[in-house]
Order: sequence, then C-alpha cells, then structure tokens
Amino acid sequence: MSRRRTSAALVALVGAVALCACRSSLPHRWRHPALGFEMHSDFDLVRTEYVFDRDVRARIAALQRLFGVDDLRGLHVYVHDASDGRLGGLRVAGWHGGGEIHVMAGYGKDLQAAMPKMSSQETFLHELVHALVQRAELQLPRWFEEGLCEVLSSSILDGEGRLLLLPNVERERLARRLWGRDEWLSGVQLLAYDDHYPDDEPRMSALYAEGTSFVWHLVREQPPADAAAIRAVAARPRAELLAAFHSWRDEVASGSLSRLMLPLCAHPHPAVRRHAADGLDPDPSDEGWWQAAARLLADPDRGVRATMRLRALLFPPDSADAALRYADWSTAEDRQLRLAGLLALAELGGVRAAQRFCRELTEADGEWGQPMIWLLTAVPRADGGRRRLPPEMLSSPQELVRGARALADELELLAPRLSFDAAARRYRLDR
Repeated sequence: MSRRRTSAALVALVGAVALCACRSSLPHRWRHPALGFEMHSDFDLVRTEYVFDRDVRARIAALQRLFGVDDLRGLHVYVHDASDGRLGGLRVAGWHGGGEIHVMAGYGKDLQAAMPKMSSQETFLHELVHALVQRAELQLPRWFEEGLCEVLSSSILDGEGRLLLLPNVERERLARRLWGRDEWLSGVQLLAYDDHYPDDEPRMSALYAEGTSFVWHLVREQPPADAAAIRAVAARPRAELLAAFHSWRDEVASGSLSRLMLPLCAHPHPAVRRHAADGLDPDPSDEGWWQAAARLLADPDRGVRATMRLRALLFPPDSADAALRYADWSTAEDRQLRLAGLLALAELGGVRAAQRFCRELTEADGEWGQPMIWLLTAVPRADGGRRRLPPEMLSSPQELVRGARALADELELLAPRLSFDAAARRYRLDR
C-alpha cells in the first residue's frame, strides 16, 4: 500500500466501503496501448496519460525487466479524482491488491490545462512495484517490500534505460527526524513487521521511513539485478540483518543528509546530481552541506545549478559564519559560484554585493533572470515606490543585462540611504 496508509485495517475499510463504487462509477475505461493494463479513470485519456508520460513508461519497462515480468495484462489501474471526496476524506494516496492499483490523482482546477501532481506518478510507481513483487512470486517481509517500493519509485534511468537506485529524500529526512526525537523503531521492532503493519500512525511513519532508508543502505553498494537478487537481500539471516541495521543506525545518528548526498554530487549522470541538489536542505553548521552546495552551484549542467539555487539561495541561512562562506563564494574562480555568493549576500542586505551581481551578468546568464527580477523588486525606486515586474527580462538576454546595469547604477546612488528589512526580504529607503 502507499506511503499514506494509516493502519492495516484501512485496506478492509476501503475495500468494504469504497471500491465497489470506485469500480462502477469511473466514467472512462480503456486498455493502455503501450503498457497493456486496463485503465479506469475519473479523467479522460489525455489527462490520464500525463500520469504515464514517456519518462514513467521507460521506468515501468525498467522495473518490469528487474522483476522479470514481461506482461502487465490482467492488471487494472484505477485513477481517481482526489478532489471529489468520494472516499470519505481518507488520507490515502494509493493502494494495491487483488490485481488492482488505485491512484488518487490531484489535478489543477482548470480542467482544460489540468496536470497531475508529481506525487500521482510516484504513487503509481510505488504501487506498481507491489504488483510486480506479486507477479514475480516474491515473498518479502513487509518492512522490506515497502522500503523497496519507495526506493524504486524514487529511482531514475541512465542514458541506456537502466535503473539508477537513489535514496528517497523524504524518507531519509524523516528517518533522521525520528532519531532526533527518539521515536525510533529498534532493529528488532522493525524486522518484526514481517507480514503485518503497525496499528498506529507514529509507528507506521517509522516503518516507512526506516524501512526505506535501511533498504537503500542494503542495496546501494550492489543494486540487485533481478528478482532473485532482491529475494537474496531480503532473505539474509536475521543476525546479519540486525548487524547491518546497527551499522545503518550509526550512520543516520552521526551523518547528515548532506553527507549521504555528497557522493551523488560527483555522479556522471546529471539527473542524479539534480536529485542530490533537490535533497539538500541548508544547514550552515554542516560542512558536508557547504561542500555539496558549492559543487552543485558550479555544476556544468544548467538544470543542476538551477535546482541547487532553489535549495541554497531562495532563503539563504543568515548567520555570521554563513556570510563568511558566501563571501568566499563571491570571490571564487568559477563565475557561477561567484554569482551565487554575490546573490546570497545581496539577499542578506549586502548592497555592494548586489551591485557586483548586477554588473557581472552577461547575455549568456539568462538562467539568472528570476533572481535578477527578485532583486529589482526588492530595491525601491529613488522616490521610495516599488518597481514594476519586468517579465521580458526572462526571455530577452539584452533586457536582462540592460536592467541589471541600470539597477547597479541606481544602487550606487541609493546605497547611503538603503537599509534592509530581513523579515520582508526587501530593501528600505531611509528618508
């Protein structure tokens, strides 16, 4: 079942109360032409297909190869409108059972342009792994199967269509919070969930978080190549699993999420590096975070840099130690890292850094258009009024540079009168 399952009794509740209505009332039905399973949906073909876009189809094919399952015929996939409330408000993202996958899909209100949330795709892939486990006739412990579903649904493909297993950032983050709050399942407790689920929400959350992180620990050095290898990992002797659990627990207790992601920052596949960037939360006390952030902000791939900027520069940590790091970045040889350091200082009220940032931008720096617009709107006009939002800067390199140079000139004149409101993230003009 999906990650939002609240108790083992939920399956029976959903089955008894909701599924008959779900099967009979979904207005659209067809066989998926590429994947072979039967589709049942609250949404028409075009919008349902967004859940199974080209990337997801390729990942489905890779998962089928991993489990040795060639044929998905006979599998029924139900895509429900998560906004219509027909399941009584139950907090369920999806579930699998009896040859059926059910996905609660969230779409935008404008049905002409509605797109599913990414979680709809992740939920489907999670439940598909359950279906593949069943079709491959694997008997896996409950904690292991749920962790495996989370790891595999988080994974991506390399350039040749092979699965690259990655840590599930959400679960890794939660596992570390549980350890810090002393809400941890011991190794004995986790392994006891062999054929059943916890009966309460806190232990259910711990099962998913710890199970996912522990499974990643078990498979990351030697990813399983087939169903037999998956079976072998899950069937390791209990004493061996407990020893591995204690090693993993010590890693969680002493190592930050940044240190877990740091090796991924050097991976040759840019999608892996983007995954690492997306998993990094700013932590100015963590040397691993500073190393990872600096590396990814200077990454050769524009998408990686953009992802890391969202994590590192949207609300940069405000402390004296952090400011020293940004100052180091602002003098870096790599100009992308240098711009990142200047922008961070500007976001913390550094007028001179803001000027330097504006003057360094060139027509090749279109990816910095959004931060430049923020800076323009954060600095008042000479009369104290607010500036207009210039959207053309996002599409015109010439306008980007022109606007940046003009703001740099104005900052030169306004600097003596400017102060910074950290709460509002805006500059103020002292009269």
